[in-house]
Amino acid sequence: MSTTRSAEVTVIGGGLAGLSAALEAAHYGASRVLLIDKSPRVGGNSAKATSGINGANTRVQAIQHLADSPSLFANDTLRSGQGRSDPALVDVLANESAAAVAFVEHEAKVALDVVVQAGGHSAARTHREAPRADGKPAPVGWDIVQGLAKRLAEVDEVEVVTGATVTALEPDGDGGFRVRMDVKSKADGQQNEGHEINSRTVVLATGGFSANAALLAKYAPHLPAQLPTTNGDWAQGEGLALAQSLGATLIDLDQVQLHPTAFVDPADSTARTKFLAPEALRGHGSILLQNGRRFTNELGTRAQIVAAMAGQPALLVANDRVVAKFDPAVIGFYGKRGLMRTGVVGVEALADLMRNGLGSCVVPDATVEGLTAELEAYTAAAKGEEPDVFGKTVFPAEFRATDTFAVACVTPAVHYTMGGVRIDKDARVVRNGGVVPGLYAAGEVSGGVHGANRLAGNSLLECVVFGRRAGKNAALFRGVEESKHVAVRRSHL
Repeated sequence: MSTTRSAEVTVIGGGLAGLSAALEAAHYGASRVLLIDKSPRVGGNSAKATSGINGANTRVQAIQHLADSPSLFANDTLRSGQGRSDPALVDVLANESAAAVAFVEHEAKVALDVVVQAGGHSAARTHREAPRADGKPAPVGWDIVQGLAKRLAEVDEVEVVTGATVTALEPDGDGGFRVRMDVKSKADGQQNEGHEINSRTVVLATGGFSANAALLAKYAPHLPAQLPTTNGDWAQGEGLALAQSLGATLIDLDQVQLHPTAFVDPADSTARTKFLAPEALRGHGSILLQNGRRFTNELGTRAQIVAAMAGQPALLVANDRVVAKFDPAVIGFYGKRGLMRTGVVGVEALADLMRNGLGSCVVPDATVEGLTAELEAYTAAAKGEEPDVFGKTVFPAEFRATDTFAVACVTPAVHYTMGGVRIDKDARVVRNGGVVPGLYAAGEVSGGVHGANRLAGNSLLECVVFGRRAGKNAALFRGVEESKHVAVRRSHL
C-alpha cells in the first residue's frame, strides 16, 4: 500500500543526533516532526557508546573543582584534528558543550556524575554515569538514547517511524523536499513500496560508513582491507548519497579513525565486528602491554596509540582500582561475554595468563620478574619519582604486583568516519559555497568537526550540539515565528 504524508521537519536517522534534532524541532515550534530510522528501534551507534560525552564548565566539573574552559577544550580538539577541523564548528562544539550535557541530563534523565580525563584531552571533561548501586551496568550511550526516546514519546508533535529505509531525497518543486521510503509492514515484515513524505525541511542524521567495506575501499584505500569494525551493520553511509543527490559538498572522506582497543574475543578472534573496549577504561587507568611491556602513553590520542601498536594486538590490563572507578558491573558483563579475563590475582597469575595466551595475545616468554619491574616503573612515574618514558603525566591509578587484574586482548578496528557532508555552524548543508535551503545535517554523517582524529567523548557531544542546532533551525526555517517557541523552551538552558 502506498501512502503520502506531510511534515514540517523530517529527521532521517534515529541515533543521538536525530533524537536531539527531533526534540529540539518540537521545542522550537514545529507542529509536525517525523523521525525515520531503518532499524527496528532507534539508537544506532550512539547506543553503543560507553566512554561518555564531553563538556567544559559543566555542573559536575564545578562541584568537583575540575579546571576547564571552552577555549582549552577547543584547542585540544583543533590540535587533535591536525589542521583539518573547521575552527568555526569547533568553537560551537566547545562553547555549547556544557549546555549539551545539561540537555542530556534534563531530557534523558541521565545523571552524568563521573568525569574522567580521556586520551588527547588536557582536562577531565568526559562525563558518564556512576556505577549503579544495584550492580547493573550503566552503559551511558544506551541510557541516553533510551531516555531521549522515552522523552520523544511524550511529545505529541513528533512521530517516530522505524523499519523505514529512505530511498530518495528530492526537491518537491515548492521549496521543500520529497522523501521516498520503503516501510516494513508490522504485520508481515515485508517492504511496502512507494511511501512519500512532503517535508518543508529535512535533517540528515544517518551516521557514518564504518561498516561499509565498499565505501571504505573507495574513500580510504590506504586502510588494510580486512580491518574489523566496532560499528553495527547499519553504518552504511546512505546519507552521503542522499546529500550528493542534492549537490551537497563532501569533505574529508579519507579520514577514518581506527580505535586502538577493540576486544578480541578468544572464541571468535577473526570476527569482523568487535565490541569496543572503551576509552574510559584507559581514562580510569588501564595500561597497555605488548610483549609484556608498555609501549605508549595510554592517554595519547587514538591515532598515536594505533601507530604505536604497529598493527599488532595488545593486552589491556586493569586492576581492582580501575575496575571500581570504571564500573564493576560492566567489567562483569565483559567477563561473562568472554571478552575479559577477570579475577587474575597477582603478577604470577598474570604472567601465566600471558604465556598461555588470550585470544591472539600470546607472550611465551612473559616472566614474573619482568612484569613486576614494568609495574614498579609505572607506579614510580605515577608517584612522580621518575618521568614516564612515554611522556605520560596523568596517572589515574597505580599498579602493584599483588593487584587483582582484569585483562583483555585488544586490536585496532575501524571506529569512526570523520568526514562527511559539509555543514556550517548552523548545521546547514553546504553546496557550491552556499547552502541547500532547508537541508541540515548532524552527527557522523557530517564532516568538519573532527578533522584527522576524533577525541573520545566528542561524538556524543557533536550529536547533541549540532543535532539541536539542526532541529532548531529546521523548525524556524521559513517563517516559524520566534514567539512560537517561547512557551515551550526550557528556562534553564
